[in-house]
Amino acid sequence: METLSLPSPRKALLPFATAGCNIVNLRTRASGSSSFATLDVRVPGDWSVNRSHTVADDIEQALLALGVNAATHIEPHADIE
Repeated sequence: METLSLPSPRKALLPFATAGCNIVNLRTRASGSSSFATLDVRVPGDWSVNRSHTVADDIEQALLALGVNAATHIEPHADIE
C-alpha cells in the first residue's frame, strides 16, 4: 500500500478541532496522481444538522485546497462511548 506524502492534512484540520469538533479515523490513499481522504467528524450533540454539514463542507474544502478529495462522516459526541 502506498503512503501519501501530503502537505500536512492534520495541520489543515487543526482549526476545526479547536472549534468544538473531534476529527478521528483520518485515512488517506492515492490512486494515480489523485489523493483521497475519509474521516469522521464528531460534533457536539446540540449542533444543528445544518451547522454540522457546514463544518464538514469547510473541512472538505480545506483538504481540497491541499489537493485531497475528502469524504466526511458526521457523528454527534453524545453517541460515542
